[in-house]
Amino acid sequence: MTTVLDLRRIEDPRDSVHRTVEALARGQVVAIPTETVYGLAADALNPAAVLRLIEIKGRSASMPLAIAVRGEQAIEDFICHWSPLSRRLARRCMPGPITLVLPCGNPMSIAHRLPAQTRELVVGESDCIGFRVVSHPVICQLHDFLRGPLVLTSANVSGQTPAIRGQDVVSQFGDSIPLVLDDGPTRYGGASSVVRVIGNRYEILRHGAIESAAMNEFTKPMVALVCTGNTCRSPMAEAILKTLLRKAGGGLESVVVVSAGVAAGEGSMASHQQSK
Repeated sequence: MTTVLDLRRIEDPRDSVHRTVEALARGQVVAIPTETVYGLAADALNPAAVLRLIEIKGRSASMPLAIAVRGEQAIEDFICHWSPLSRRLARRCMPGPITLVLPCGNPMSIAHRLPAQTRELVVGESDCIGFRVVSHPVICQLHDFLRGPLVLTSANVSGQTPAIRGQDVVSQFGDSIPLVLDDGPTRYGGASSVVRVIGNRYEILRHGAIESAAMNEFTKPMVALVCTGNTCRSPMAEAILKTLLRKAGGGLESVVVVSAGVAAGEGSMASHQQSK
């Protein structure tokens, strides 16, 4: 029988966190809320649990699964080296509604320390792995107690609509999922954007919560021009640089230029001239 823990009615979420960690340690598959859709999660260090996840979902083993980690440092343990573009996207979009697919073929990558069966199920083309850093307080707490990453996939039977409420998980899976953390409707109500980055080139593999136009902005380098108060010199420099980039022929489309100040009078607000 499925146990549903309603996080909205629990003052202290620690009991829910501990019960979820215990279930994962026993090799069970659990349903957890994310900011995009509900996810099915299993301990990545337990191949039997990962295989059970695939069985419950009815997913083809040839489709790589993503893994959920605490943050940038955990991703770096897998990829060993950030390209400038992948680092920009990680810093600007994580935690958040993005799955970053990054190469993990370096022999020093801890991907090689995952169980062989798990590695086969999460490593895709070009030795890449999809990473999620979920923006949800309970999931952040789960990582405090886990031995390694979670294998994570959307909570839906393959071919059906991903669950955006805890009740949707119960409706689709019945008693197949022993534990569901219910936090009501998800923030975005749709899947994460999946973006593969190899070197300084990116490809949107699945359009999701982050629109293409916003993704294009997130990928751009940023130039910040700074002076003391951001009332004269830095805004002027910003305008001059933008003009020069326009004259260079499309240069302004490939970089974000902003200005900022580093000081203010005691008790005063930021100047209205500060660039957004």
